[in-house]
Amino acid sequence: MQKGSTVFRQEIADILQENALGEGQFAGEKIMPIMPVGAKAGEFAKLSFSTVKTVAVDDKRASSGNYNEVTHEVTTDTYTCLKRGLEEPVDDDDALILGSYFDAEVSAADLCRYYLRLNREARIAAIAFSSSVMASYTADASTPWSTIASATPVDDISKAKENILLNINGMYGAGAKLVGVGNLTAKRYLLNCTDIKDRHFSGGNVNRKEMTNDELAAVLGLDEIVFSGLKRGGSDIWDDTKFGIYVTSPSTQLRSTPVFGKTMLWRDSTPTDMMVETYRDDSRESDIVKVKHNSVEKLITARAGYLLTTVTA
Repeated sequence: MQKGSTVFRQEIADILQENALGEGQFAGEKIMPIMPVGAKAGEFAKLSFSTVKTVAVDDKRASSGNYNEVTHEVTTDTYTCLKRGLEEPVDDDDALILGSYFDAEVSAADLCRYYLRLNREARIAAIAFSSSVMASYTADASTPWSTIASATPVDDISKAKENILLNINGMYGAGAKLVGVGNLTAKRYLLNCTDIKDRHFSGGNVNRKEMTNDELAAVLGLDEIVFSGLKRGGSDIWDDTKFGIYVTSPSTQLRSTPVFGKTMLWRDSTPTDMMVETYRDDSRESDIVKVKHNSVEKLITARAGYLLTTVTA
């Protein structure tokens, strides 16, 4: 039971951002970036894909002086943010003993934030790698990438990109990025794939150093690529048989910008993602460190993504 006054600890939240425990592994935050919202729940408008986007409209001014009109098709959707949080007690004696080595409050907050992000990652992966969500936007790799001598991942991803652009009618706005997401197993096969090595090393196939993710993304024609080794409950969060490509953008203009998804954060409840608070519990002779956020992961349009399956045999 919470006792005493709760204190918002922005200084700890700032340190957590700098520490970035697990940074580079959280692919979900790349493809469903934070979007602040003004209410816990509500309705919002988003881009609707229909034949109006491809219909031929004469733009010549009529002799009557009138111009033809086009209709900006939108659809509505709803969201409901959920408050989630974790807390850890920092025992007074432990804080005194450990204080000379590290800040016990920061350490407790860091771990709470890590597990909250891990849970969110699993929720996003359940959407992005879902066979049902992506049923209309998926294809098998032409040859499993684990067949390193004959696999053609560059062509597989090129076709996936082409399908994405066709599915969103070429509405790829400024600031948008194509982000690839895979498991570390997929990365290992890609790094050893002849198709990749020949392109990166200009046919020499001499691997003097391991390719960086940025270099691999460039070969694959992606703006960014994230390979995650995160596990939850002993299982990989991102399936090693799949590889996804998603359109992401910092834009909040969902009526005109197609994106795969957003993480909607209710700013009045938790002004910052992973907000840190502390309060005193004298009955336990401990300060309680709490990390929380009030948000929901929301699919905007599956059209802005494409899922490659059987990338490993």
